[in-house]
Amino acid sequence: MKLQPINDLLLNVANESGLAPAAILERLGYRNFNKGKRRLDAIVVYDSLHMKDKAFRDAFFEVFQVAPKRVAEAREATRRNLQVLAQALAAEKDAKTGVMPLEIIFENKGSGMHGRMYQHALAQLVPLDKTPQPEKFLGYIESQIQTHRQKPDRDRSPFGAVIGYRLVVSSTERWLFDLNGKLTEKQVFEPGGGVGLDF
Repeated sequence: MKLQPINDLLLNVANESGLAPAAILERLGYRNFNKGKRRLDAIVVYDSLHMKDKAFRDAFFEVFQVAPKRVAEAREATRRNLQVLAQALAAEKDAKTGVMPLEIIFENKGSGMHGRMYQHALAQLVPLDKTPQPEKFLGYIESQIQTHRQKPDRDRSPFGAVIGYRLVVSSTERWLFDLNGKLTEKQVFEPGGGVGLDF
């Protein structure tokens, strides 16, 4: 199994040192060999990127004097790998979902916190690549929203008043509509864009 770059760097440095695992763990200050070996195996055998392994890696790179630039490059390469994986998972999820829910946006007052609450409500729409021309599609959404606005109980919710509508186009795209059904904003998110360097 090919390790993620940050873990592969640790394994290479460990091998280059010529030290046995026990000697490596001793240099890292471990008195309990089994505990240290479990942490080392999690990284170099099971390719763990868990947050609890970060302290081990940081200590290792410091004790074995690995150049900060080398560590930073490995972390960035790992982040890119995770981002690609996130993009693939998002595309797979969208392919399985096959619908675009049109949701009501409620002002969040029920919990005492200000914000927004989304509720699947009006329609489950087909994906954009199977819809008619864009202007007709937007017109259909507008009619759905206007029909909902005519319902006497449209604003009854423990969350607060209806303040808009949201179409979930995909796991990476949201369209926002006002109370008249007019498109106000298109939000696009990069899959894995939130992948940090906390490993």
